[in-house]
Amino acid sequence: MQMLAAHTSSGDTMSRANTLLQLGDIRVALSQHAKAENLFTRALEDFKCIGDEEGQEKALCKIEEIHNERARYREEKLSQQQLLETHIHNADWNSKARAWLRLGEIEVARSEYGQAEEQFTKVVLFSEGIDGEIEEKALIQLGKLLWIQGRHIKAEETYTKLLGAETKDQSRPARASTLYRLGEIHLAISSFTKAEEYFKRAIDIQRTVHNQKGEARVLLQLGDIRQKQHKLTEAEETYGEALAIYQSLNDELGGRKALARIEKARQSLAGGVPAPKT
Repeated sequence: MQMLAAHTSSGDTMSRANTLLQLGDIRVALSQHAKAENLFTRALEDFKCIGDEEGQEKALCKIEEIHNERARYREEKLSQQQLLETHIHNADWNSKARAWLRLGEIEVARSEYGQAEEQFTKVVLFSEGIDGEIEEKALIQLGKLLWIQGRHIKAEETYTKLLGAETKDQSRPARASTLYRLGEIHLAISSFTKAEEYFKRAIDIQRTVHNQKGEARVLLQLGDIRQKQHKLTEAEETYGEALAIYQSLNDELGGRKALARIEKARQSLAGGVPAPKT
C-alpha cells in the first residue's frame, strides 16, 4: 500500500496501475474477491487514461475471472444449502458441520463476513456432536476472519479455544501456527510479554519438527517486539538469526525482509532512540 501511495503522489499512472493489479492478486489469494475487483477496476481506469490496451486487457481478464468465480460460488452455495435441507431432520451432525464450514468459506470469498462468521459459529456451537477435525477447521477459519477485521479480543478467544481443541502432541505444526497467531494478536495490541511467550513456544515446536522457515518467520516477529520495546541491539541480533536461516535456505525474499528489519534497527540505533520508561 505504501508503493501505491508513492505512485499516486508522483502521478506515475502506469506504475500505479500495475501496483493495483499486484494488490488485487494478493486479495484474490486471500479470497477477498470484492476488494480484488475494486483494485482491478481502478487499474482498468488508469490503463484507460494512458491508452494502454494491453494493460486494459489484463485488468478485464482479472475482473472476468472474479465474476466467473462468483458464479461458481453461487452454484456451490446453493448446493450446500440443498445438502443441509436433506439433513435437517436427521442427526448427521458431521455432514451438517461440513456444509456450514464450506458455506462459511464461500461467504469469506464473497466478503460477506457477517454471514461467514454465522456459519463458522454454528460448527463451533455444535462441536460436541462432530469430529474434532471439523471443529478445528472452523476455529481456524473463524480466528482468521476475526483477525482480518481487527477484532483482536474475539480472535484471541477463538485461537485459545483452538489451542485447547488440538491434539496433545506438542510438536504438531498446527499447534505452532496457532501459537504464532496468538503472538501476532498480542503484538498488535502491544501486549509484548504475552506475545513473546507465544512466539517462543512456537519456535520451540518449529525447531522440534525442523521447520527452519517457520522458525525464521517467528524470529522476525520476536525481533519486531524488541524493536517496539526499543531493545534495538537485541532486535538486530534476533533479525540476524532469521537472516542466517533464510540465507542457509537460499530464501531471497525472506532474506530481504530480515535485512530490511536489520537496517531499520541500525538506523534507530544511530539516531539514538531513547529507551522506553520503566
